[in-house]
Amino acid sequence: MTASASPASGAATAALAAPSGQPASAPLTRVALAYIEPRFKLYLRFGEPARTHQLDRWRRCAVFLPGAMLGRIRWQANDYGTVRWQLMVMQACTPGNHPPAKPGAFGM
Repeated sequence: MTASASPASGAATAALAAPSGQPASAPLTRVALAYIEPRFKLYLRFGEPARTHQLDRWRRCAVFLPGAMLGRIRWQANDYGTVRWQLMVMQACTPGNHPPAKPGAFGM
């Protein structure tokens, strides 16, 4: 990692830390959001994030407190229109509850 990249990653870590009023050990759930103009959208339909962090022009990361309910929509299109529309209703993990992981996935 270069020296120029390390401050940005440190800033991202600080931005995703526990919100004020929450203990630092509170497990937070991070949800990826993205937008690529004519082809792809990953966005929240409902749910109130404790914090949202802008990663770059197209990507954001929403942070949820334990037990929060949220809905995320995944929309994809091609030249002929919508090819995928998917609604995912999720609940943020609570202390002592580990999220399921797909084979090959790793925890953050």
